[in-house]
Amino acid sequence: MGTNQKRKARFIKQIIILIALVALITGALFLYIKYYNSGSKICGKFSSSQNGAPISVRSPRLCFEIAETEGKRAKGLMYRKPADLPEREGMIFIYAGEGQRSFWMKNTFTALDMFFMSSELKVVGIIEDATPLSESPRKVDKPSQYIVELHAGSAKKWGIETGAVLELEEELPEGRN
Repeated sequence: MGTNQKRKARFIKQIIILIALVALITGALFLYIKYYNSGSKICGKFSSSQNGAPISVRSPRLCFEIAETEGKRAKGLMYRKPADLPEREGMIFIYAGEGQRSFWMKNTFTALDMFFMSSELKVVGIIEDATPLSESPRKVDKPSQYIVELHAGSAKKWGIETGAVLELEEELPEGRN
């Protein structure tokens, strides 16, 4: 085999290896997006209480990252800058049952409104404008199974008060350890 033919064969092998490498990286990226990012959000909106309480909720459609495991709940929205959290997005913390819940803002750079909700997704208490980077515990006096965090000011802006109900577009996963 001549020198030119050897160079051509080596070049073709390099091209094949490069194409295989690009395909491998693209496949890995696709799997990451499909299995680690998809299904991790749920959308819905707050509405007036189902028992007829006089609440005027103006909630738009909101989407929430789901924190249903102990690890996800512990991390929450920590280390994110305010610009990294779109106005109509937040996080929903899911627990296996109702109980007293306490949150802090350690390593959380965004001021938040926290909505504590019963097993029926009815707001039982609200913490407004939780101070970023604070280790002070934030809690309400009623048991909750779900907690939603949104940008500070969301409660006032959209008229979300105690008694409002979060209506979701699909069923929530169960909370787990």
